[in-house]
Amino acid sequence: AVGNPLGRAMVYSPGEKQVMSSYIKWNHEFHVYKLAQSRYMDGFWIGAGNPGLFYYSFRDDAVHSVEYSSGRPVIEIHDIYEENDSVLYAVTAVDGFYKMVLEKKGGTINVRQQKRYHFFHEQREIMMFYPMLAEGDSILWLGSREKGLVRFDKRTEEYQVISLKEKLRKSVDDILSLYRTEDGKMYVGTTSGLVCLSFCGKKIEATYIGREQGLLNDMIHGIQEDGNGFLWLGTNRGLIKYNPKNGSSHDYYYSAGVQ
Repeated sequence: AVGNPLGRAMVYSPGEKQVMSSYIKWNHEFHVYKLAQSRYMDGFWIGAGNPGLFYYSFRDDAVHSVEYSSGRPVIEIHDIYEENDSVLYAVTAVDGFYKMVLEKKGGTINVRQQKRYHFFHEQREIMMFYPMLAEGDSILWLGSREKGLVRFDKRTEEYQVISLKEKLRKSVDDILSLYRTEDGKMYVGTTSGLVCLSFCGKKIEATYIGREQGLLNDMIHGIQEDGNGFLWLGTNRGLIKYNPKNGSSHDYYYSAGVQ
């Protein structure tokens, strides 16, 4: 649902919309995994199920399908990085990692060229990704399900697979979220807790934060830093406010703190 200029809550699917107060369920599903504000068009990108790429236009207050003149539609898109006005990178939950070259004309957006990258670890291809995080002008970090992190250099197209399990001797390679703080640390939300990565040159130090460190729940679906330096963690059981300076945390859930 998106609040439209008239101030009403609306429910959207491609080519359709309803006022939420009178919403009747459509006979088709529209699974949305990611909304990414565009810097080059008046709207935002939508990562969805099958097909996986759409965009919302503020101009006509509608969700539109992206067309393909090259390759088959990319499906199950869980994160999107907009490099410029004609290039998108996308991670998927079934088919790996893509670069898409766009063409915009006549009020439509078309994928005129696409490239799928192949990443391997221990002789097995990594196919399932959820989050993606940009670092500077050239690096993309990809969080895989069960295979750790992939560090990808867009300029050289070289990659490095980093197993957090090997670093910490814990089952923390199933990654759900990524966040980079102002001080340069990277926080990795996994199905088994939070991992903090510190960088010193090419050396990466990893620290684990989980239930034994006081977290309410260790399924970390989302991470956001506030103006005071606290991290807000979205989990299966509610919100956690985590203080990286002293390791303390406070829980907010339906029966304690959330109205």
